[in-house]
Amino acid sequence: MQPSRPTLILIGHGSTTSERAKIAIEEHAETLRLSPRFGKVQTYYLMDEAAKPIIPAGESFLLPFFMSEGYFVKKRIPQLFALEDFKYLDETHQIYQCDSLGVDPELAEILNQMAKECVYENELSIGKTAFLLIAHGSEKNSASAEAAYYQRDQLGEIAKTQNLGVAFLEQSPSIAQELSRLAEAVDAIVCLGLFAAEGPHAIEDVPSEIETWSENNNRTKVYYQGPVGVRSEIVRLVQNSVSRRAHGFQS
Repeated sequence: MQPSRPTLILIGHGSTTSERAKIAIEEHAETLRLSPRFGKVQTYYLMDEAAKPIIPAGESFLLPFFMSEGYFVKKRIPQLFALEDFKYLDETHQIYQCDSLGVDPELAEILNQMAKECVYENELSIGKTAFLLIAHGSEKNSASAEAAYYQRDQLGEIAKTQNLGVAFLEQSPSIAQELSRLAEAVDAIVCLGLFAAEGPHAIEDVPSEIETWSENNNRTKVYYQGPVGVRSEIVRLVQNSVSRRAHGFQS
């Protein structure tokens, strides 16, 4: 008999240099296991090159814990799980791939909450504060930039502001360039990390670049709220993502 509750597999990139890259996913998985929504919740990391996880019979959902829909989401995961059009169906299994974290339409709500917390905690003037989304970026693939600009536009509508920017670690505009541009019009800048976990980019590279810029630009205060992927609200986002995918395939 097939299980009545679906299986959920959170799929992350992982890291060969830092175990912190897995902490957020594992914590979210633990929380999701407390819910009666899923029969089983698993985690899997592509960088570990482990055997494909055993998926129980019945309905299963794969949630790519990535901040864009680049190679790993569009190619590697479908190859690994033998998906066609992001699904696999046979007599005993129904496997569906959800949208990646970075393109989820609900992510901007969490980014807005992060920004508002900083504004209120530091008693900033909302009219004189800009929000800067910081992503990995790539000169070879546009997926990271596309996701970042999508979230910027979504955040702008939610926060009702045009004081927004997007910066990247590995493509233009750089963090320094966007901080300088935004600083011309505001007194404070709240930086939001478009990263899935507390890996080296999120907790080392970004703060370092912000600190370097701030050393020569002390008029404008800059705050960094860390990576969005560690936020507790991500659990609800995952649940809603599965619901949308389930509804889409059943309609």
